[in-house]
Amino acid sequence: MEKCRQNRVDCFAYGVRGQCRACSETKFKHGCPFYKTAFQRKLGHHAAIQRLTEIGRTDLIEKYGGTNDREQRAIWEGI
Repeated sequence: MEKCRQNRVDCFAYGVRGQCRACSETKFKHGCPFYKTAFQRKLGHHAAIQRLTEIGRTDLIEKYGGTNDREQRAIWEGI
């Protein structure tokens, strides 16, 4: 993984030594399109869980994790 060229330490994917844990290529012309804070990522994930529950796709909730933060860290580190 490459270092974050924008040095956004508040990004959910900002990892050890400034490496991006989400993208292998970080040479974006107009800023990183994947940037979001950990709080924004968590809000988006909770919204996705709610929507998946509404449409009955609990299999995807099981695959990508529910609302347990510890479980979430393990899943996101594996992606």
